[in-house]
Amino acid sequence: METNTDRRLNRRLSAWGLAALVTTSLTACGTGVSDGPQATSNSASAAEVHAEAQRVYESFAGTQDQHDAAYVLQTYARNGPLDACLEQRGYPEWDWSLSRPYSAPYDALRPSIWFAEIGDRVYSENEIATRPYSEAEKVMNSDEPRPADYEQAIRGCEASTKPASDDEVERGSHPAGASALIEAWRTVLREAGAELGGDPAAYDDCMAAADLPVLEKNSATYDDLAPVMAGEAGKVGPPPAPGQDPGTYTDAWQHLLELEDQVLAADTTCRTDVHDREISNLMPLITEFAEEHAEDIAIAHQGWYEIVARAVQLGYHGQDGPLGK
Repeated sequence: METNTDRRLNRRLSAWGLAALVTTSLTACGTGVSDGPQATSNSASAAEVHAEAQRVYESFAGTQDQHDAAYVLQTYARNGPLDACLEQRGYPEWDWSLSRPYSAPYDALRPSIWFAEIGDRVYSENEIATRPYSEAEKVMNSDEPRPADYEQAIRGCEASTKPASDDEVERGSHPAGASALIEAWRTVLREAGAELGGDPAAYDDCMAAADLPVLEKNSATYDDLAPVMAGEAGKVGPPPAPGQDPGTYTDAWQHLLELEDQVLAADTTCRTDVHDREISNLMPLITEFAEEHAEDIAIAHQGWYEIVARAVQLGYHGQDGPLGK
């Protein structure tokens, strides 16, 4: 059974970590602010618009690797003092980095609803990306008892150390101005989505009318799709490792992908026409955003490289799992 000490410690270590996993995580590392030629007309293909949107967005919002580096800094800010205290008391095996979260891929056009990538496996990709955290959580929630003197050291260190506040953690792990740029980007895309594609409620109505089997199975509505899919993922056991051969997936995981396929098929039906017809008209807006915010983007872009450099000093080089001592 999990002890009261375990519960207190694990809440401190991990309660904060998962809420932000699916909100601002991206897919690549080292994107430059002005790399490559920029399309400026509305004749661009869907692939070109998606690529340019991702490039511009990641330049200020951070890439997936950069977000993972930020999670390293956040975890150290919260757990580093406790780690140092336990080491001083003779328990160097306690690892501050065990509870670090992991980012998931993020489509830069997702705020527009109509123009997000068609066929994007949001649900399963999130599960695969967060697998290392799930594995660490098993260790944190282990029923294996600790020696009494170790428990006493933990309680003493919890009482004597003060973790960083949420504001301190946020300031120390995100570049100046990045949050404002992200919100500005989302506003532009939401407005463009409504102007070019129409009321997003029409998309919601279409998805609600699709009678998705996974929702019927759970007596749920379309508004509950995200938590329902998360619940289904929790039933099928550990997700595949990133890069794992799909031919080796378990039958339970294959079933989850079949449920996701049904969601993707409905999504494709509900917005492909709008997506394909109007997405080229986003390119001028993307170019305008990059030009209008160029100075702030450059500052945020540099800030992400500094975050990665600080994470490297803590032992992070892009690897999964605890970072050790």
